[in-house]
Parts: sequence; structure tokens; C-alpha cells
Amino acid sequence: MRDERPEAVRMLEASAVDFVILAESVDEGLWDHTPRSGGWSLASVAEHLALVEGSCTKLLTRRLFAETAEEQILETTRGRDAAIAKWFEGDETREAPGFVIPVGNWGTRREVLEVFRAHRASNVAAYRTAPMDLRSYAFVHTFLGPLDGFQWAIFLSQHLLRHIRQMHRIHAELTRAPTSGE
Repeated sequence: MRDERPEAVRMLEASAVDFVILAESVDEGLWDHTPRSGGWSLASVAEHLALVEGSCTKLLTRRLFAETAEEQILETTRGRDAAIAKWFEGDETREAPGFVIPVGNWGTRREVLEVFRAHRASNVAAYRTAPMDLRSYAFVHTFLGPLDGFQWAIFLSQHLLRHIRQMHRIHAELTRAPTSGE
């Protein structure tokens, strides 16, 4: 059995750095603005990410690594790593579950980033101290079905990277000069 914990930690840390650098670099005047095309503001995307991260902190620290999964569940997770990563490609809009829809929980960028950082640090710590065989543990994701312990790290990092791309698109739209007719 291969110890995939270092790879899980690397993915989580690298994606978090990319997100924080982007979020901190955005002009304060653009942070709360909704793009002309609609959708979430940069602040709303960041809040969504903090909510997802917090939800996964509860999962990782209380449930996922508490006991090994049944073999029939683990069988459904095998060979799905690439498909999970691929699910996050593309730009189509997806409906987020209600418990991770942004509603203005934090008043400032600094606050939401502190919450995100704290949850991501907890998630990284959970992977550093998890049992060596991440593939022996599984829990059901709302849309993706059962994911094993390593696939949850793929989910967290790919979900964050997808929203980083979204934030770049929002930022580009917010800084683009309106064309005639807009």
C-alpha cells in the first residue's frame, strides 16, 4: 500500500496558497461587486469556499477517518480519481447545496480568509495524522457519491481550483471596460 497522505497534503496546501494569493490581490473596491453577467461576487465565492472547507473539516475530523468503509462501498470508489478531477473542469454553473450557499456570514475579506485558512489548516492536519491507507475510508459526497479518503483531498483541491478560475473570470469582467450598448 502506498502512503498517499503527502500527496493529499501537497494538493491541499498548493491550492490554498493559490486561492489566498488571488483573494488578497483583488482591489477592495471590486470584492463585493456582482458581475454584470450575474452570479456571485468575489466575496460570495470566497464565502462559499470557506463554508465548503468548514463542512469538510467536520467530515474529516469526525467521520471520514473514524472507521474503515465496507468493501462494497470501497469498490464503487476504485479508479475514479481522474473522473472526480474531470468533474471540476469546464465552466458550467452548478447548484450548490443550501448549507454552502453564501449569505454574508463574514463582513470582511480578512474575516472570510481567516475562516478559510483555519479550516484548510485543520483539513491539512487531518490528512497529516490520518491512517496511512486513505483508500480504506469512504464517505458519500452529495453529487459525486462515495469518495475514498484520497478522493476527498482531490475534491477539496479541485473544487478550490475550479472556483479560483471562476474568480479570475469574475475579476476580468469587473475590470473590463463596458462596451457600447452595455
